[in-house]
Amino acid sequence: MTNYQKGRAFEYQLKKFLERFNYFVFRMAGSHSPFDLIAIRGDKIEFIQAKELYNKSAKNYVIKKVEQDIKNFIIQQRELGNDLIGISFRLYLKIDKDRIYLYELKDMGDFNLQLQLAGFYDRI
Repeated sequence: MTNYQKGRAFEYQLKKFLERFNYFVFRMAGSHSPFDLIAIRGDKIEFIQAKELYNKSAKNYVIKKVEQDIKNFIIQQRELGNDLIGISFRLYLKIDKDRIYLYELKDMGDFNLQLQLAGFYDRI
């Protein structure tokens, strides 16, 4: 299985997981956007990046890269006059075979955006 196929399989796994919690989930095929999934439930909208790592030492690099990609997206949307109030940004990071870590974007003040660990799942 190629890395693309593994990544796609993880995205579908995550999509099914969120749908069990009554989210309506769109998969952004081709990943030409900074997000793999968009999940909606009621007035809650989540932009999601899904990453599966095969090298644990790359974790910090991936987190910083996703943080920067999200920050660039937010800056671009602000410049276009788009309001992103009410949208959450999340990273689901699969490091171990069965453990998935959830990171949520937090604004630490003065537009200092950081992905912070919000929880983990042993199986989804």
